[in-house]
Amino acid sequence: MQHAVVDAREWRNAADLPESVDAVAFVDGSPTPLFAAAAPLMRAGVGVWLPVTRDVSAPLVARDVKTLSSLSDLTSVVLYSDDGRVREHAEIVHALLTGDDVSFHNASATLEHAFNRPLPRTPVTIWMTSGCPTDDQVVLRRFGDDEEVVSRRL
Repeated sequence: MQHAVVDAREWRNAADLPESVDAVAFVDGSPTPLFAAAAPLMRAGVGVWLPVTRDVSAPLVARDVKTLSSLSDLTSVVLYSDDGRVREHAEIVHALLTGDDVSFHNASATLEHAFNRPLPRTPVTIWMTSGCPTDDQVVLRRFGDDEEVVSRRL
């Protein structure tokens, strides 16, 4: 896999991503509105890196994934966090992308009768990493089966 890092001030550059890029990370800005703005300019099937932070919780990331998938042909998301709980965050995002009424508790969040509708048009693969998109290469683990791949930064 390969990922590209795009500065928020140059978000239009996402239109010029090489065919080899699987996902894009926007830095120095909020990735959700930047991806939404760039999506019409990008080829189909490019994924997005989304951080889970103190200000943007896993349930909010699930909402953003749903929104971005309705605006684009989003097929994958790479979740990362500097709090060491990326797997727990991925559990929450995954649960909220099922369309079910979710009551759930883990180290990341407690949800009672939460839902996130409508569902993405196509299933979105959730990748997890303890790395950062600005690293030259990171190990990604696919949520659900823990398949590992290395993503190299362009």
